[in-house]
Amino acid sequence: MNPFTSAVVQSMIELGLQQRHLERLIAVYSQRATDLVTAMHEYLPDSVVFEEPRGGFFLWMQLPDGMNAKSFRKAAKTHWVNFQPGFNFSASGGFSNFIRLCFVYYSSESLREGTKRLGEVMLRSRKESSK
Repeated sequence: MNPFTSAVVQSMIELGLQQRHLERLIAVYSQRATDLVTAMHEYLPDSVVFEEPRGGFFLWMQLPDGMNAKSFRKAAKTHWVNFQPGFNFSASGGFSNFIRLCFVYYSSESLREGTKRLGEVMLRSRKESSK
């Protein structure tokens, strides 16, 4: 780190600002996680599987049977929604039907809208695959 940045960080720690900032982030991220989970229950089919995050930045979701994260991502991007497919985090290429959703960088409104779009894409994908 450069000296100026180091001095700023040191001052923040000494003044207790770091703790207040962390407490604020925890509250904000917790609310966003809750809002994402609420939207998932509202807009996604019951066949998706996920656990409520108890911290962190991401939520892992298992897609319904027969859905592949790679093709689902391609369809989702046409609706301005993006996520990371699970296989990006597997050394063996597994988790092809899992996706990782980030909730910390987006407002609650954006999370809700993105989840609604995901649900719409999922519904279309399932209809197309049943033809």
